[in-house]
Amino acid sequence: LSTATREYLEENPAATALFEYSRLTNDKGEQVSEKLEKQIKKDPSSIDYDAFFRTAFYGVSYTDYLFSQEFAGMRQVIIGLSVGVVALGCNSIIGHYFIGSGKIRYSTYSSCVGLITLLLAGSLLIPRYGISGSALSSSIAFCAMLLFSLLVFRRQTQTAWREFLPNRQDWNYLTLLLQKSRRSTGTEVE
Repeated sequence: LSTATREYLEENPAATALFEYSRLTNDKGEQVSEKLEKQIKKDPSSIDYDAFFRTAFYGVSYTDYLFSQEFAGMRQVIIGLSVGVVALGCNSIIGHYFIGSGKIRYSTYSSCVGLITLLLAGSLLIPRYGISGSALSSSIAFCAMLLFSLLVFRRQTQTAWREFLPNRQDWNYLTLLLQKSRRSTGTEVE
């Protein structure tokens, strides 16, 4: 790839997705679209990617498609997983602390708490609620992992619960970071 093409692909996720798609091969080893790949390599800006994806998805955006009637059940799954995803992210931070400070066993214990919680919650919720129960079971397990990790972290570091909550200095620092970011990207609102 030329430098210009590479830069264009880095700045345009739709172009990158279409380029990667064009390079796929089928079961017989034949490339999906060699002509499309060559066109993108030659002049990536010559393709209207938004129009392509509107045509490919019959004028329906990805979010409209995801939240359409065909995917009505997905709403409950996404909602069921959302709290757990946040808990998993927070637990990852604490897990990295444990691993980085040589206390790997606490991460292992946290995972065991999560597994046991998942088995218990799953056995109760999945038979009754199906895939939504599975999502909720996962969230409950991730929350249990986070709670365990927080309790161990507090005991290890003598941290008070209030120290986990953002204070005025934290909000001021976040505001300062956002302002610096806006200035550096040229998106500052006057």
